[in-house]
Amino acid sequence: MCSFINYWAALASSSAYGVPPLLLEFNLAELYPPVDLPVTKTFDPVIVRCVSRRFVFDGSNIGKLKGIVAAGNVENPTRMEVVLAILHCSAISAIRDRECVLETELHSAVNLRSRVVPPVPASSVGNMASTFAVFTPKGVETDLVSFAGMIREAKVENFRSCAARSRGEELCTFVVETTKGFRGEQGSEGSGSRRHVFGCSSWCGFPFYEADFGWGKPVWVTHTFAGAKDIITMMDTRNGDGIEVTVCLEGGVMAAFETDEKLLSFCTINPGVIW
Repeated sequence: MCSFINYWAALASSSAYGVPPLLLEFNLAELYPPVDLPVTKTFDPVIVRCVSRRFVFDGSNIGKLKGIVAAGNVENPTRMEVVLAILHCSAISAIRDRECVLETELHSAVNLRSRVVPPVPASSVGNMASTFAVFTPKGVETDLVSFAGMIREAKVENFRSCAARSRGEELCTFVVETTKGFRGEQGSEGSGSRRHVFGCSSWCGFPFYEADFGWGKPVWVTHTFAGAKDIITMMDTRNGDGIEVTVCLEGGVMAAFETDEKLLSFCTINPGVIW
Protein backbone atom coordinates (compact mmCIF):
# COMPACT_ATOMS: atom_id res chain seq x y z
CA MET A 1 0.00 0.00 0.00
CA CYS A 2 2.77 2.42 0.91
CA SER A 3 4.70 1.63 -2.28
CA PHE A 4 1.54 2.21 -4.32
CA ILE A 5 0.88 5.59 -2.68
CA ASN A 6 4.46 6.74 -3.28
CA TYR A 7 4.40 5.44 -6.87
CA TRP A 8 1.16 7.32 -7.48
CA ALA A 9 2.65 10.50 -6.00
CA ALA A 10 5.85 10.14 -8.02
CA LEU A 11 3.87 9.58 -11.21
CA ALA A 12 1.78 12.69 -10.54
CA SER A 13 4.78 14.92 -9.86
CA SER A 14 6.92 13.46 -12.69
CA SER A 15 4.52 14.88 -15.27
CA ALA A 16 5.78 18.31 -14.27
CA TYR A 17 9.43 17.49 -13.66
CA GLY A 18 10.05 14.67 -16.12
CA VAL A 19 11.38 12.24 -13.49
CA PRO A 20 10.17 8.65 -14.13
CA PRO A 21 8.84 6.95 -10.96
CA LEU A 22 10.12 3.66 -9.59
CA LEU A 23 7.90 0.93 -11.01
CA LEU A 24 5.88 -1.38 -8.81
CA GLU A 25 6.52 -5.11 -9.25
CA PHE A 26 3.57 -7.48 -9.44
CA ASN A 27 5.83 -10.50 -9.07
CA LEU A 28 5.11 -12.14 -5.71
CA ALA A 29 3.01 -14.88 -7.32
CA GLU A 30 5.99 -15.69 -9.57
CA LEU A 31 8.49 -15.75 -6.71
CA TYR A 32 6.10 -17.67 -4.44
CA PRO A 33 3.61 -19.60 -6.60
CA PRO A 34 0.28 -20.53 -4.94
CA VAL A 35 0.27 -23.90 -3.18
CA ASP A 36 -2.44 -26.11 -1.73
CA LEU A 37 -2.93 -24.90 1.83
CA PRO A 38 -4.86 -26.64 4.62
CA VAL A 39 -8.38 -25.41 5.30
CA THR A 40 -8.07 -22.87 8.10
CA LYS A 41 -10.54 -21.32 10.45
CA THR A 42 -11.68 -17.88 9.35
CA PHE A 43 -10.79 -15.15 11.82
CA ASP A 44 -14.08 -13.79 13.17
CA PRO A 45 -13.42 -10.85 15.51
CA VAL A 46 -15.79 -10.29 18.39
CA ILE A 47 -17.93 -7.27 17.56
CA VAL A 48 -18.56 -5.20 20.68
CA ARG A 49 -18.86 -1.50 21.42
CA CYS A 50 -15.26 -0.29 21.12
CA VAL A 51 -13.45 2.93 21.87
CA SER A 52 -10.45 4.08 19.83
CA ARG A 53 -7.82 6.41 21.28
CA ARG A 54 -4.66 7.97 19.87
CA PHE A 55 -1.49 7.97 22.01
CA VAL A 56 1.67 9.76 20.89
CA PHE A 57 5.15 8.89 22.19
CA ASP A 58 7.70 11.55 21.31
CA GLY A 59 11.37 10.80 20.74
CA SER A 60 12.51 11.89 24.20
CA ASN A 61 10.04 9.64 26.02
CA ILE A 62 10.92 6.72 23.77
CA GLY A 63 14.55 7.38 24.67
CA LYS A 64 13.63 7.13 28.37
CA LEU A 65 11.84 3.83 27.76
CA LYS A 66 14.85 2.51 25.87
CA GLY A 67 17.12 3.48 28.77
CA ILE A 68 14.95 1.62 31.29
CA VAL A 69 14.78 -1.49 29.13
CA ALA A 70 18.50 -1.44 28.25
CA ALA A 71 19.35 -1.20 31.96
CA GLY A 72 17.36 -4.42 32.37
CA ASN A 73 19.77 -6.29 30.05
CA VAL A 74 17.79 -6.06 26.80
CA GLU A 75 20.51 -5.03 24.37
CA ASN A 76 19.78 -2.10 22.02
CA PRO A 77 15.97 -2.17 22.34
CA THR A 78 14.07 -0.76 19.37
CA ARG A 79 11.37 1.91 19.41
CA MET A 80 8.73 -0.66 18.53
CA GLU A 81 9.82 -3.07 21.28
CA VAL A 82 9.69 -0.57 24.13
CA VAL A 83 6.47 1.15 23.06
CA LEU A 84 4.68 -2.16 22.48
CA ALA A 85 5.95 -3.44 25.83
CA ILE A 86 4.49 -0.58 27.86
CA LEU A 87 1.23 -0.63 25.88
CA HIS A 88 0.76 -4.32 26.49
CA CYS A 89 1.61 -4.11 30.18
CA SER A 90 -1.02 -1.38 30.59
CA ALA A 91 -3.54 -3.33 28.53
CA ILE A 92 -3.04 -6.44 30.66
CA SER A 93 -3.63 -4.40 33.83
CA ALA A 94 -6.77 -2.85 32.37
CA ILE A 95 -8.14 -6.23 31.28
CA ARG A 96 -7.46 -7.89 34.62
CA ASP A 97 -9.20 -5.05 36.45
CA ARG A 98 -12.46 -6.02 34.71
CA GLU A 99 -12.18 -9.66 33.69
CA CYS A 100 -10.96 -12.93 35.16
CA VAL A 101 -8.28 -13.34 32.49
CA LEU A 102 -5.56 -15.85 33.27
CA GLU A 103 -3.60 -15.82 30.02
CA THR A 104 -2.90 -13.20 27.37
CA GLU A 105 -1.48 -13.44 23.87
CA LEU A 106 -0.02 -10.65 21.80
CA HIS A 107 0.27 -11.26 18.05
CA SER A 108 2.32 -8.72 16.12
CA ALA A 109 2.44 -8.58 12.33
CA VAL A 110 5.80 -8.95 10.58
CA ASN A 111 6.73 -7.80 7.06
CA LEU A 112 8.62 -10.74 5.53
CA ARG A 113 10.02 -8.98 2.46
CA SER A 114 13.42 -8.28 4.01
CA ARG A 115 13.44 -11.52 6.04
CA VAL A 116 13.36 -14.11 3.28
CA VAL A 117 16.50 -15.27 1.44
CA PRO A 118 17.05 -13.59 -0.95
CA PRO A 119 15.12 -10.48 0.16
CA VAL A 120 12.13 -9.30 -1.85
CA PRO A 121 11.99 -5.61 -2.86
CA ALA A 122 9.64 -3.35 -0.91
CA SER A 123 8.02 -2.47 -4.24
CA SER A 124 6.76 -6.06 -4.72
CA VAL A 125 2.98 -5.92 -4.48
CA GLY A 126 1.03 -8.52 -2.52
CA ASN A 127 0.61 -10.02 0.94
CA MET A 128 3.88 -11.16 2.47
CA ALA A 129 3.45 -11.12 6.22
CA SER A 130 3.27 -13.36 9.25
CA THR A 131 2.94 -12.75 12.98
CA PHE A 132 5.01 -13.51 16.05
CA ALA A 133 3.33 -14.24 19.37
CA VAL A 134 4.13 -13.41 22.98
CA PHE A 135 2.31 -15.43 25.63
CA THR A 136 1.75 -14.36 29.23
CA PRO A 137 0.81 -17.50 31.23
CA LYS A 138 -1.51 -17.44 34.20
CA GLY A 139 0.07 -16.30 37.43
CA VAL A 140 2.94 -14.52 35.66
CA GLU A 141 3.25 -10.79 36.24
CA THR A 142 5.14 -8.90 33.55
CA ASP A 143 6.81 -5.53 33.76
CA LEU A 144 8.20 -3.26 31.06
CA VAL A 145 11.66 -4.85 30.98
CA SER A 146 10.57 -8.48 31.04
CA PHE A 147 7.93 -7.94 28.41
CA ALA A 148 10.33 -6.10 26.10
CA GLY A 149 12.65 -9.08 26.45
CA MET A 150 9.83 -11.47 25.55
CA ILE A 151 9.00 -9.41 22.46
CA ARG A 152 12.67 -9.45 21.40
CA GLU A 153 12.96 -13.24 21.82
CA ALA A 154 9.75 -13.95 19.90
CA LYS A 155 10.69 -11.58 17.09
CA VAL A 156 14.22 -12.96 16.67
CA GLU A 157 12.89 -16.53 16.57
CA ASN A 158 10.35 -15.52 13.92
CA PHE A 159 13.08 -13.92 11.79
CA ARG A 160 15.33 -16.97 12.16
CA SER A 161 12.58 -19.39 11.19
CA CYS A 162 11.54 -17.26 8.22
CA ALA A 163 15.10 -17.13 6.83
CA ALA A 164 15.40 -20.91 7.20
CA ARG A 165 12.11 -21.55 5.39
CA SER A 166 12.24 -19.12 2.48
CA ARG A 167 11.16 -21.54 -0.23
CA GLY A 168 7.66 -21.22 -1.63
CA GLU A 169 5.77 -24.07 0.04
CA GLU A 170 7.85 -23.92 3.22
CA LEU A 171 7.18 -20.19 3.57
CA CYS A 172 3.44 -20.65 3.05
CA THR A 173 3.38 -23.30 5.75
CA PHE A 174 5.40 -21.02 8.04
CA VAL A 175 2.87 -18.21 7.58
CA VAL A 176 -0.06 -20.55 8.30
CA GLU A 177 1.66 -21.84 11.46
CA THR A 178 2.63 -18.43 12.83
CA THR A 179 -0.83 -16.92 12.35
CA LYS A 180 -2.81 -19.75 13.92
CA GLY A 181 -3.09 -18.14 17.34
CA PHE A 182 -4.40 -14.84 16.03
CA ARG A 183 -6.95 -16.72 13.90
CA GLY A 184 -8.15 -18.59 16.98
CA GLU A 185 -6.82 -22.03 16.05
CA GLN A 186 -4.64 -22.60 19.08
CA GLY A 187 -4.38 -21.44 22.65
CA SER A 188 -6.07 -22.46 25.83
CA GLU A 189 -9.66 -23.07 24.78
CA GLY A 190 -10.97 -26.10 26.57
CA SER A 191 -8.11 -26.12 29.08
CA GLY A 192 -10.07 -24.40 31.83
CA SER A 193 -8.16 -21.14 31.40
CA ARG A 194 -9.38 -17.84 30.03
CA ARG A 195 -7.21 -15.99 27.57
CA HIS A 196 -7.29 -12.59 25.95
CA VAL A 197 -5.81 -12.01 22.50
CA PHE A 198 -4.35 -8.70 21.32
CA GLY A 199 -3.26 -7.90 17.78
CA CYS A 200 -0.62 -5.36 16.76
CA SER A 201 0.52 -3.97 13.43
CA SER A 202 3.49 -1.62 13.20
CA TRP A 203 3.59 0.67 10.17
CA CYS A 204 6.76 2.33 11.47
CA GLY A 205 9.54 2.64 8.92
CA PHE A 206 7.26 2.88 5.89
CA PRO A 207 7.81 6.17 4.02
CA PHE A 208 4.21 7.45 4.09
CA TYR A 209 5.42 10.97 4.81
CA GLU A 210 7.48 10.98 1.58
CA ALA A 211 4.43 10.93 -0.71
CA ASP A 212 4.46 14.27 -2.53
CA PHE A 213 1.81 14.68 -5.23
CA GLY A 214 3.24 18.07 -6.21
CA TRP A 215 1.93 20.30 -3.43
CA GLY A 216 4.26 19.20 -0.63
CA LYS A 217 4.64 16.29 1.74
CA PRO A 218 1.77 15.40 4.10
CA VAL A 219 1.36 17.21 7.40
CA TRP A 220 -0.24 14.20 9.08
CA VAL A 221 -0.69 10.55 8.12
CA THR A 222 -3.12 8.35 10.03
CA HIS A 223 -5.48 5.44 9.41
CA THR A 224 -9.08 4.55 10.02
CA PHE A 225 -10.70 2.93 13.05
CA ALA A 226 -9.76 -0.75 13.36
CA GLY A 227 -13.38 -1.92 13.73
CA ALA A 228 -12.55 -4.71 16.20
CA LYS A 229 -11.45 -4.67 19.81
CA ASP A 230 -7.94 -5.25 21.18
CA ILE A 231 -6.10 -3.93 18.13
CA ILE A 232 -2.96 -1.77 18.35
CA THR A 233 -1.60 0.09 15.31
CA MET A 234 1.66 2.05 15.36
CA MET A 235 2.91 4.67 12.88
CA ASP A 236 5.83 7.08 12.76
CA THR A 237 5.27 10.68 13.73
CA ARG A 238 6.05 13.26 11.08
CA ASN A 239 9.59 13.93 12.35
CA GLY A 240 10.33 10.19 12.30
CA ASP A 241 11.61 9.75 15.86
CA GLY A 242 8.28 9.37 17.66
CA ILE A 243 5.47 6.82 17.40
CA GLU A 244 1.76 7.48 17.08
CA VAL A 245 -0.41 4.66 18.36
CA THR A 246 -4.09 3.94 17.84
CA VAL A 247 -5.54 1.55 20.42
CA CYS A 248 -9.01 0.05 20.11
CA LEU A 249 -10.46 -1.52 23.26
CA GLU A 250 -13.83 -2.30 24.77
CA GLY A 251 -15.26 0.80 26.44
CA GLY A 252 -14.81 -0.21 30.06
CA VAL A 253 -11.30 -1.52 29.44
CA MET A 254 -10.31 1.69 27.67
CA ALA A 255 -11.50 3.73 30.66
CA ALA A 256 -8.89 1.95 32.80
CA PHE A 257 -6.22 1.88 30.09
CA GLU A 258 -6.29 5.60 29.25
CA THR A 259 -5.91 6.57 32.92
CA ASP A 260 -2.91 4.32 33.60
CA GLU A 261 -0.45 6.70 35.27
CA LYS A 262 2.66 4.81 34.18
CA LEU A 263 1.54 4.79 30.55
CA LEU A 264 0.64 8.49 30.62
CA SER A 265 4.06 9.39 32.02
CA PHE A 266 5.55 8.44 28.62
CA CYS A 267 2.89 9.57 26.12
CA THR A 268 0.20 12.14 25.34
CA ILE A 269 -3.42 11.36 24.50
CA ASN A 270 -4.58 12.85 21.20
CA PRO A 271 -2.30 15.92 20.92
CA GLY A 272 -2.69 18.37 18.04
CA VAL A 273 -1.49 17.09 14.67
CA ILE A 274 0.18 20.35 13.61
CA TRP A 275 3.56 21.04 15.19
